[in-house]
Amino acid sequence: MPSVERLRRPALAALVTVSAFCVAAVLVSAAGVPGVPSRRLLLAASTGFVASALVAGGLGSAAGRLMTLGLVGCWFGDYLGAIRFEAGALAFLAAHVLFCAAFAVAGLSGLRVRVAVPVWLAITGGIAVWLVPLVPPENRPLVIGYCVAITAMVVLACGLDSWDRRQLALLGAVCFYVSDIFVARWKFVDASRWNAFGCYPLYYGACFLLALSSGGRRTGGPAGA
Repeated sequence: MPSVERLRRPALAALVTVSAFCVAAVLVSAAGVPGVPSRRLLLAASTGFVASALVAGGLGSAAGRLMTLGLVGCWFGDYLGAIRFEAGALAFLAAHVLFCAAFAVAGLSGLRVRVAVPVWLAITGGIAVWLVPLVPPENRPLVIGYCVAITAMVVLACGLDSWDRRQLALLGAVCFYVSDIFVARWKFVDASRWNAFGCYPLYYGACFLLALSSGGRRTGGPAGA
């Protein structure tokens, strides 16, 4: 009988392909082609990354389960965000807290975290100086809290030490961070639909990278070194 791993690969490839097709169709709509059911296609793509985490073995470890739950939070963020921005942002904030917990459970190098903190604080600080004055006062606490959560998520991803798929997780975290810059620009700076071309490919790429990393295991390296 074929191994579980050999069965997983075509299933993951199919999920990635179908979701990529959905995102591509949404980008066609963003380019001005009418009649594309964008919201349903985006939710289909989001369902794809949750399913990918399950197929990749995300339920096989504590860190993987937390990452999978974080991706479920992203799914709800996509669903709720189309109804009310604030509700979607809260769901994504919760997702980033779960990703932080996943990375902490997977195993961290204290040295890597300490190196990453000033770098990412400086980057987020620069973005905040640009963005926060453009945010309506009633949304500023949520935006600032979200910035803290996603920065912590990237810092902890940089600190991953003994997780055998840490490269996937780190790349996913950074892509997520950059995609949210486009989201913020879209919402608070420039409502042009062309922001979709920066936001959606990076966001869905990030979620699939995190989904694929969720099946990782600890490799026995020293945590907290």
